[in-house]
Amino acid sequence: MYYTDGESFPCNLCTLDSPWGMTETNDGDIVICHPETHKVCIFDKKGRSKMTLKTSLSGNNLFLNPRCVCVNELNGDIIVSDFERHSILFFDKNGEYKFRYGSLGKSSGHLHHPCGVCADSNGNVIVADSDNHRVHLVSADGKFRRFILTQADGIDEPIAVCLTKEELLVVGQWSGKVIVLNY
Repeated sequence: MYYTDGESFPCNLCTLDSPWGMTETNDGDIVICHPETHKVCIFDKKGRSKMTLKTSLSGNNLFLNPRCVCVNELNGDIIVSDFERHSILFFDKNGEYKFRYGSLGKSSGHLHHPCGVCADSNGNVIVADSDNHRVHLVSADGKFRRFILTQADGIDEPIAVCLTKEELLVVGQWSGKVIVLNY
């Protein structure tokens, strides 16, 4: 396979194991989560590997099962959900680890198998907290703001979230049901 300019297409994008979440950075790079290899990789527009986000901190693995990823367009942060670590990890636009939001639990600020993530125009992060049956709103600095939706609102195992340009929040659930509401 070749690009339109004649350069051959690299095979590194073709051989990745089970990629899950993917997004585009503000610079046009592609970020891909690889749960099976416990890595999050960044590729340039031509598919060439640029970097792998830091995988350990002080000898501890940062990722166990990275699932979904988004970019905060306001500051360029790369935000990754880790399904098995029950947390959301924040990296700056250069791939440097900043901080983590969440841990296993049921109260505010806790997660149980987070999946989808997206960011709003103010830099807040929206998190699908699947096994707690709710959707969190988290500040750009990783502080819990509020629950947007809970099981009391009829939400059941949310696994995907996205915001449209019209400020509609779209939430996909494990059952296949999709909810659309004003954000």
